[in-house]
Amino acid sequence: IGNIEVLKQICREAGLDAVALEKALQRGTYRQAREETNKEAARLGIIAAPTFLFNEKDRIVGARSLDVFRERLKACNGQGSPPGGNRGIPIRRDRA
Repeated sequence: IGNIEVLKQICREAGLDAVALEKALQRGTYRQAREETNKEAARLGIIAAPTFLFNEKDRIVGARSLDVFRERLKACNGQGSPPGGNRGIPIRRDRA
């Protein structure tokens, strides 16, 4: 979301301090943390949100039903990739 007014409205609706948000954005308070998070996402091949990782070996991309998560967790429980694989998303398999 690139519009500060939209961000402030969302902030207010969530019961948060919109003025503090605007000041933090102007000061770049969280810029370094955001940049580090973006680098880590790129390293992991994350290109969409939401993305849910399972042991950095498998993922669910997008909003999915609870049943999809249950199936994935069962399949990943020491059995490697779940049925259907990783949906064509490149995944690093060199990490334990």
